[in-house]
This record gives sequence, C-alpha cells and structure tokens, in this order.
Amino acid sequence: MTKTQESFAEDLISFLRKWGGMALYHETRELRVDVQRHDRSLAVELLKDYGLIEVYQNQGLRLTKEGWEFPGFKEYRNDLEKRRSREDLIQDLTMTQLRKEIFHLKNWWWIGLINLLVSGFIAFLVAKYTT
Repeated sequence: MTKTQESFAEDLISFLRKWGGMALYHETRELRVDVQRHDRSLAVELLKDYGLIEVYQNQGLRLTKEGWEFPGFKEYRNDLEKRRSREDLIQDLTMTQLRKEIFHLKNWWWIGLINLLVSGFIAFLVAKYTT
C-alpha cells in the first residue's frame, strides 16, 4: 500500500466514523484493504453487508472512477492535510529542540568531568604540598 493509498484509507475511515457508520475495527480494516485493492464492487458489497450503502446514499455517497465521494469530503480532507502538516512541523521542531538539548547535555557532561578532574588534581596538589 502506498503512502497516498494509506492516507486516503485513513481519511475515509475517519470520515465514515465521524458520520457514525463505522464502529467496529474489523469493518474499517476490511474497508482499508478494499481501498488498497481498488475493488469497487467488493466495496459496494461490503457497505451493503454492513447496511451502510442505504445510510450514505441518502447522505450523498457516490462511487466514481477516482474513488469514493461524499459531500464535504474534500473540505474534510483538506482540513486533515493542514492539521497533519501543522503536527509534522511541531514534531520536527520538537525533535530539533530535543537534539539540541541532548547535545547540550553531552557538552555539560564533558565539562563536568573535566571540572571534576581539575578539582581532584588541585585537591591532590594542596594535600601533597601542605603536609
């Protein structure tokens, strides 16, 4: 399954869930497999089996050459895309910040070790020459 197909399947499942049609995990998994294979007749049978065709035909569900179409699905998908890009940006910034913190910690660890060695050496010299 390509990234685009997987993304479309997840968006479709999310959209259907939002409308209250898909409740069980195995139903969505089968639908995801169907989207991967682009087997439209199986998709129609699947939706009929679960009683969803009647529900969604009334809401405007259509099966076209490009795939499933719903009223408002494109807007919903665009909203998801914007949210994903925002989340990716936040995650990238967080990872960059985390890398900086780790780099800082590594530097401080070396500075602490050098400080400890220098302090120990000075303490040794003081102890040796004051007695």
